[in-house]
Amino acid sequence: MVATGAQGSGGRLLLRSTSRRAGLRAPGVVAMKIWVTGGHGMVGTALYRRLAMDGHEVLAPASRVLDLCDRRAVDAWLASHAGIRVVVHLAGRRGGLGARLADPTGFFLDSLAIVTNVIDATRRRGINRLVFVGTACVYPVDAVQPVVEEALMTGPLEPHNEGYALARICGTRLCADMNAQFGTRFLTLHPCNLIGPRDCFDPESGQVAPSLIARIERARRMQAPSVKVWGSGRACRDFLYVEDFVDAITFFVNNPDLVPRDRPWLNVGGGRDVSIAELAQRIAETAGYRGRLEFDVSRPEGVSRRLLDIHRVTALGWKPLTSLSTALARTIAWYRDTLPDSPTPSLSDSTGV
Repeated sequence: MVATGAQGSGGRLLLRSTSRRAGLRAPGVVAMKIWVTGGHGMVGTALYRRLAMDGHEVLAPASRVLDLCDRRAVDAWLASHAGIRVVVHLAGRRGGLGARLADPTGFFLDSLAIVTNVIDATRRRGINRLVFVGTACVYPVDAVQPVVEEALMTGPLEPHNEGYALARICGTRLCADMNAQFGTRFLTLHPCNLIGPRDCFDPESGQVAPSLIARIERARRMQAPSVKVWGSGRACRDFLYVEDFVDAITFFVNNPDLVPRDRPWLNVGGGRDVSIAELAQRIAETAGYRGRLEFDVSRPEGVSRRLLDIHRVTALGWKPLTSLSTALARTIAWYRDTLPDSPTPSLSDSTGV
């Protein structure tokens, strides 16, 4: 990764990328040993590659090797891997609305255990820096749009996502409390819906964008006359390409002094929202599908609008770079090249955030 130094607020020198794929370490970035949980999912795979290009030693044990729901196993693994300087905590039991409705108890229990086990073990092992990845679902269902960070814990959550969101809220609060009590530099990033390769493309349990890609691509291959889209299509979401989110993570890994002391959690999003109907239409156009889009109002669609306010994070020096059109084109191309014959493919250990 080629990177340059730029002056931020207060005259700080910020380390940021100018090219994501050059494979050169950013000037001034010291190589470190970094533990990435969820390192085999959409975000984790992209992050692993980026950190390795920067010269860092990246540890990313798969879930079959390290069960993050097992507190003793997490403690033992950390004890046997000395020298870790930074933890990036991506892992969680992930899935779309359908998956969460099917097993709300399991989602809550597993998510809470994974969140608290890793954050607490990190602090107890004396590791001072952690980036925890949350979710836009932590904000109240009736929050004023675009949603600012101050809206956290000010109202009721979306019922369909409540258990999962509560676990992420606990992690956010735990990071803030540990910073205040122990002087750690733990940061939470709450992303919007992410798009990219290696997501969970299951039509029933995936997030909205990958599940639509899977359905529309299957309809195109089968020359089906129509595709079902969950809900009315009027719900609006913002989307961000996975490489842009990885930029945000590495930006704060490289610039720990930028972790806010007051409310150490930040929104990371694309800055604008689109309706699900427009998203489906753009996927169909990009994929070359000419059939009908049929909106199934009997299926859930979540809150009517969710758009993250990203003024705080952009003021610190990060901004999204990839358009939605480019993100969709790259993701669909990867899907076709990698998973051309599977109607319900899924590669993620823990799928995209």
